[in-house]
Parts: sequence; C-alpha cells; structure tokens
Amino acid sequence: MRVVGEGGGTLQSTSCNGDRIPIRVNVSAEPDRPVDVDGTFHATHWHPDGSVVAEFEGPAGCLMGGADVAVMTGVITKADNPLCPRLSWSVGRVGITVDDHGRRDRIGWSWMVMGFYPVSGCTSTAPFFPVSIGDLAVDSPRG
Repeated sequence: MRVVGEGGGTLQSTSCNGDRIPIRVNVSAEPDRPVDVDGTFHATHWHPDGSVVAEFEGPAGCLMGGADVAVMTGVITKADNPLCPRLSWSVGRVGITVDDHGRRDRIGWSWMVMGFYPVSGCTSTAPFFPVSIGDLAVDSPRG
C-alpha cells in the first residue's frame, strides 16, 4: 500500500477563514504489515497574507487502508509555530485520512477535530475536507 501526494485547500471556518492548509504525504507499507512503514508527512497552515501559522512534519508510523481510502499516523519530530508560540508539539501521534477520488479527493486530519492530542496507531478522522489544491493518491490492493 502507498499514499503519495500533496493536497489541501482553503479553510472556511470562523477562526481560520481564508487560511490555506496543504498536507504532503509519501508513505508506503506492506498491506499485511501496517506498522512496518517507510515515509513521512508534512503539514503547513498559512494565513491569507502568506505568513506561516504553523508547520510540522515527521515519520509515518502506521498505514492502513483499502480500495481508495487510507489512514496513516505519525509522530511530529520537527515543528515551527511562529503565530502560535504557546502551542506544544509534544502531542505524540497525529492522524491523516485520505479518500482518493482522482481530482476530487477528501482528507481528514486529527488535529483539526481533536486539537493536538495524541491518537492511537492507525486512527484519524473521517475525510471531512474537500481537496481543492493538489492531488493525493492511494494505491492499495483491491483484494
């Protein structure tokens, strides 16, 4: 199994209206060995004026999925948060979900819904966010 690409879009929420969120993943694992993972994730949160709210990345620790949907988790190992200086990055594991539909992908990320609290291995949120910039691909066995 493999998930690769970068996707995101513009947030339409009250506190972050107009902010851009791109998430990049390049992760692979054998379907029967989801914790034997190779790859990384990287996320950035930009204000409309181009300033970086937060940026973080780390190695993937788990990858599971089937058909066009994959869930990966990883631990933040490098972070910068110039506009959120009180944000702690010692959260442990975060999750990302990708629902691959060609140029109509959807993604979900745990920190948007649950804040920066650790998630269990290979868990995340439903893919709630439509990708309007970029493309993410899920390559998984069809069984």
